[in-house]
Amino acid sequence: PGLIDVLNLPEYTYPVLGLAIGKPDQNPTVKPRMPRTMQFFENTYPADADGVLDQLPAFDEEVHRYYDLRQADRPVDAFSDQVATISRQDVSHQTLLDKAAAQGFRLDQ
Repeated sequence: PGLIDVLNLPEYTYPVLGLAIGKPDQNPTVKPRMPRTMQFFENTYPADADGVLDQLPAFDEEVHRYYDLRQADRPVDAFSDQVATISRQDVSHQTLLDKAAAQGFRLDQ
């Protein structure tokens, strides 16, 4: 089922952001976070985009170590490869528009 069904959302509502708050059953290692220098840019993308890209291998390695410590027997693609795979997935804009219309939004006006 989709998020609309799971949350039993009424007409004229559409999920935009999901946030889960709670206390974990375990005390896991904190997942590595991408450095702010790779995430936040003020008013423009950085002129030195290659400098940002140069930081990816180190972050890939840090994330790989994190997952390897959690499940050493389960191979995991590099973080940057996972992001590239997700970005290539074809999510039809029409599908999203159809779901919004099913929630009562009139997008044809």
